Amino acid sequence: TTPSLQAYGATFAAFLADFAPAAELPYLAEVARLDRFWTESHGALDAPVLDTTSLVGADPGVLAGAVLVPHPAARWAWFPESPAYSIWRDNRARETAGGDLPWRGEGALLTRPGDAVEWTGIDHAACRFLDACAAGRSVALAIHAALDVDADPARMIAALLDAGAYSRLIVPTDQPA
Repeated sequence: TTPSLQAYGATFAAFLADFAPAAELPYLAEVARLDRFWTESHGALDAPVLDTTSLVGADPGVLAGAVLVPHPAARWAWFPESPAYSIWRDNRARETAGGDLPWRGEGALLTRPGDAVEWTGIDHAACRFLDACAAGRSVALAIHAALDVDADPARMIAALLDAGAYSRLIVPTDQPA
């Protein structure tokens, strides 16, 4: 549909999800989705990364009403039914954890704070927080979404900032910077 190979495979994960012969591998579509995330993160627009020091000393009231904007290269998902991230990560690193992999839900965050795509496992709360931020919700509302699934907001936000998940902080014009 396009001459750019960047879009190649964009619908592959959805195809696998409906592909009957792959039904006995319930994680396969999710792993393909993570591969797609890697491609999208790699080819995303460059942007500065918001770091933790940018928030040091910020007034908590102002910060609560501000919006954290996800970095253009940030991609994330929660996979409630499988350890898709561990399977994908181990395959990417060409490693095996050895033994049986615990079969439980996992989240993944892919970022590109520099020249290379980086990935990290995240919990359901972090995925909910990122979803709320991407929807333009304030930090306070994003924390509320994360608390619905048991979060430590300070640790979670610091980890997401350290991973390069955000490019900027928008402070509403009716609040001082």
